[in-house]
Parts: sequence; structure tokens; C-alpha cells
Amino acid sequence: MKAFFPSLLVASLLLASTAQAQVTFGIGPQVGLVVSTAHYETNTRSYQTTERVGLEAGIQGSLTVGHFSLQPAVLYTQKGFGIRDKFFTYGLPNAAIPAVPTSIDEQYRLNYLTIPLHLAYATGQHGQGFQVMAGGYLGLLLGGDYSFNDSYQTALNQTLDVQLAGDITPGNTYATNLAATKVYSRKVDAGLQGGLGYRLGGALFQATYNLGLTNVGADYLPPTNMSTNLTAPRYYNRSFQFSLSYLFGPKS
Repeated sequence: MKAFFPSLLVASLLLASTAQAQVTFGIGPQVGLVVSTAHYETNTRSYQTTERVGLEAGIQGSLTVGHFSLQPAVLYTQKGFGIRDKFFTYGLPNAAIPAVPTSIDEQYRLNYLTIPLHLAYATGQHGQGFQVMAGGYLGLLLGGDYSFNDSYQTALNQTLDVQLAGDITPGNTYATNLAATKVYSRKVDAGLQGGLGYRLGGALFQATYNLGLTNVGADYLPPTNMSTNLTAPRYYNRSFQFSLSYLFGPKS
């Protein structure tokens, strides 16, 4: 009989904690603003990149237990970056041509189907209040476009202007054909994501940062029966997202 009351007390506490840790689920639309850039490099140097502003829209979910929430989403995301840089380069690989000045102004626009997944901790019960979150994301390239406005000063002091525009197509390799107007970028992007948020009722505001860990630059495929020392550039997506979601579900 003496052991009954402590056991009853423990059971009561367990039932109370279980009742407080009620599982709730919410789902709803999400819209946001994306400020993106990239880390862009070759085997010889890194390039100065600029930001691109895009939009993001899709569906956000939240599975909440107490202070913790699991937050998946499916989003259409506009990313990209610009390159505005001046440097010295060589006219031809393996040729005894002195370094010549080069100026490039290029814009890349990349559209993704993005699937982020966060684990969030909120200061209030049922995911309410301030939140801190961390997780990862997977991006599937849908397509995009580019524009080049480059200028090369040749060894003979002649200026060669290159102006191109075209589509960016999902693909892991493409031929080094200078006459081609199509650019390829890898189909899959993946990385880490983290940030802060605030939830009031069903409204959820989030500010997150994406750190791409996957090289999304396609590899050069040398032309048949030819050798080349050209190496494809490597670039990794970087972006800030500012989003607003409204989650429909049980009231807290």
C-alpha cells in the first residue's frame, strides 16, 4: 500500500506530461523573397559574384510536439547570381601568349523545386513564439537562363566583345563548343539551412540562410578526338530566404 501512492504519483506525472505534449499538425501556403549568390571558382581563381533577388512560393508543413516542430516544405525557388570581375587571362591553353586583360559581366538565373526540412525549437508551447531552426534542403533544377556581356583584350591589342544569351538546361556535362548558346547546370543541389522564426497562431515568419554543399556547375565534355585543358567552373549556391506562411490546423 505504501508503494501504491508513489507509483500513482509517477503515473499521474507521466499522464500530465503526455497530455501537454500533444501532437499537432498544420499545413498551408508559403511565399517569400530570396536573395541569392554563389561561390564561383575555377582551378586558377575565385570570381567576384553579385546577388540576385527572386521569389519563393509553395506549401509549408509543421508537425509539433511541445516546443519542437518538424517543418517540411515543397517550394518553387528562384535563385541565381551575377559575375562582375576583371582579371588577366591567357589567349590559348599551352600557347606562349602573354597575359591579357579580361572583363566579364554575366548573369545566371536558376529555378529550383526545393524541399527543405527543419527541426525547430520554439520558446512557447505548440510551436508558438520565437523559433530557432536547423536542417537541410534538396533542390531539383527546373531550368533557367543566362546572359553574357564579356570583353577580352587580345595579345594584339584588339578588343573582342562576346554577347550571348540563352537557356540553362539541367545536365551534368556539356561539350566545349564555343558556338553553343546553351549552358548546363547540374540537376541536383543540396546543402544545409538554418535560421530564426516567429509563430503567432497560424502565421509563421522565417528568415533562413542556405549553404549549398554541392557543386552545381556541369563538367566540360571534350569534343570527339580532341584534347583540351579547359576545366569547368565550380559554383555553389548561397542564399537568404525571408518567408511568410499560414498554417491551417488544430488551434493551440
